[in-house]
Amino acid sequence: MNFELLERAWRSSANSPSEAAKTYLMEEMMEALKERHRDFRGFMIMIGLTLSAWTLKIAYDLIFQPFPFDLVREWAALPLLLMPWAALVFIGAQYKRHRNAFPDPYRSTPDTLRALIDENDVAQARTRWMAGMALVCIVLLAIMLGQLMSVGKMSGQNVFQGSILFGSIFAAVWAHQGWHYLRKLRPEGERLRRLLADYQD
Repeated sequence: MNFELLERAWRSSANSPSEAAKTYLMEEMMEALKERHRDFRGFMIMIGLTLSAWTLKIAYDLIFQPFPFDLVREWAALPLLLMPWAALVFIGAQYKRHRNAFPDPYRSTPDTLRALIDENDVAQARTRWMAGMALVCIVLLAIMLGQLMSVGKMSGQNVFQGSILFGSIFAAVWAHQGWHYLRKLRPEGERLRRLLADYQD
C-alpha cells in the first residue's frame, strides 16, 4: 500500500473527506495490515523450516560422524549456529506482542491506523536489531575462519576468499536493510502518524 499517495489524497480533501473516502481508506488499510500479517507468518514458517532442516543436518553429522569439530579450538561455530534461532525467537516474540496489543485492529479506522503504526515500529526495531546482530555475526565469523585455519581445515587463501564472499554478502544485506529502513519504514511511520492525527482532528 502506498501511504504517500494515500496521505496526499486525504489532504487533498482538506481534512474533511467524504464518508465514501473514509470507507475506502478503511478498506485499504485493513487489506494492507492483513497482507502484512500473512506475509510475516509465511516468512516465519519458511525460516523456521529452513533452520529446522539445517539443525537436523548438523545433529545428524554430530551423531553419526563423531567429533566433526573440536569444541575447544573451534568454539565460534556454536554461537553462529545458535544466533539464527535466537533471531527467530526474538522476531516471533515481537510479533506476538504486536498481535496481543491489537487483538481486533479492524474495529475502526483509528484502531487500524494504530495497529499499522505499531507494526511499523516493530519492523523498524527488528531492522535495527538485525543490523546489530549481523555485526556480531561478522565478528564471530572472523574468529571462526581464524580457528579453521589454525586447525588446518582452511588455508590462508581459503580464508581470504571466504572473507571476500561473506563481506560482500553482509555489505549487500546492510545496504538493502539501510535503504529499506531510511527510505521506506521511517517515512511510512511518519505518514501513518500524520494520518492518525488528521483523522482524529
